[in-house]
This record gives sequence, structure tokens and C-alpha cells, in this order.
Amino acid sequence: MIKIIRNILPLAFWGLFCACDPVAEDERYEELPAVEAQRCVLLEEFTGQTCPNCPTAHRTIEALKQQYGESLIPVSIHAGGFGLEEGIYEPYFQTLMTPEGDTYASSLGIKAYPSGVVNRGGSPSLHTEWASLIRKELERPSTLSIELHAAIEDSLLTVNYTLVPQASLEGRFQLWVLESGIVSLQTDGKDQLTDYVHDNVYRASVNGVGGESLPLKANVFHSGTSTLKLHPRWDAQHLSVVAFYYTPQGG
Repeated sequence: MIKIIRNILPLAFWGLFCACDPVAEDERYEELPAVEAQRCVLLEEFTGQTCPNCPTAHRTIEALKQQYGESLIPVSIHAGGFGLEEGIYEPYFQTLMTPEGDTYASSLGIKAYPSGVVNRGGSPSLHTEWASLIRKELERPSTLSIELHAAIEDSLLTVNYTLVPQASLEGRFQLWVLESGIVSLQTDGKDQLTDYVHDNVYRASVNGVGGESLPLKANVFHSGTSTLKLHPRWDAQHLSVVAFYYTPQGG
């Protein structure tokens, strides 16, 4: 499902083929032995700024990123009753929920916060399950690579992409814009923090909420271009573009 290429420009670019649950204080992330990654893994984490247990999931992601590096692509999607709608506390604090967040949460069956979906496969899972699920996905071979090049000029984001399939595929191609380094509100346990740093935050889809239908033939390249006008509140120096190819059934 996932293959990654990353270019360091003002942006970081990735290509992928590709009720609040309490967490006990004594639960810890356990590092597993090294694995030879065959692909990259997309982790869609559903979170919210008023969710007291969500920062524990954020810290789990940080630990997993330290272990797996660029092979793990986390996306924090603010949604549900713990999310704060965009603009309601402006100009004092940024709020990070988007209408698309609830759409993704509904389509993926999200019932609890925090929870996540690994590579668009299976049921939503708790953060304590992510390490084993991600490891299993990393070991699966990939049959598609995606090359990306993105640039910003006059607040317009342009993404050029090439998909290189090794097998014929029937699925959808999705492009997302993320932002990291956002300093804003977050409930963390009993604390209300105003200087919390939010990373990997879903900002918008470049090519529609569900992406675009894109059948691929084995060994036939497919290239294209998509554009998006940047929101004034986004910091271009901390944006990234994520591309992934998926089937509605996952896998």
C-alpha cells in the first residue's frame, strides 16, 4: 500500500502507497526489535484539543517516530466532541478541527478518542496497539511508489506527482496538507496548556475529501498536478504534503 520519497525544501514531502478513553499512568511504550521496512505506514490519529488523554497518544507517536523514522507517517486529525472548530478562539489561539475531520472519523468508524487507523485497514485501535500493528504493516511488500515535488508561489501550493505501479491496481489517490509546530491550546490530563506544540496536523485535502479514483496498470507510470490555495493562518515553513493510494476496503 505504501512507498515513500521525501524531498527537503521549505516543505517536507511524503509519498505513500500509502468518549475519551482513559490511559493508566503505568502504561509505557515498549520498543520492539528492529524491522527491515518494506513500505511506509500511514497512521491516522483522531484527536482533539479538549481531549485530556490525547497527549498520551501524541507521545506514543513521538516514540514510534524515533524508532521508525520516515517509514512512519502520522497524521493528527482533529474531530468529534473533543475538537475545537477552526476560528472560534481567533486571534488568541488557533483551533484545529476541520469539517473534513468529522467526515473521516465517521467513514473510518471512530467511536473513541484518542484512537487511530493504520494503513486504512482493520478497525480503529488504541495507542497501545499501534506498535504491533505498524510493525506488521512495515513488513509487507509494496507494489507502488509515489514521487512528489511541491512548491509554493504567491500562496498557491502546486504538487506534481508520479505513481509507479509494479502491478495493476484499482483504488483512490489522496493528497493531504499537514502542518507541524503549531503552538496552541491542549488539555493534558488535568492541565489546560496554552503553549502545547501540535505536530502532523491535518489541514486540508488537495484533491477532495476522498481523493480521486485512479486505476493503475502494471509498469505504466501515471503523472499529474494538483494545486491548492493556502489558508492565511498556515505557516508555509512548517507544511508537509502526504500522498497515499488506497482502496475503500483498505490493505
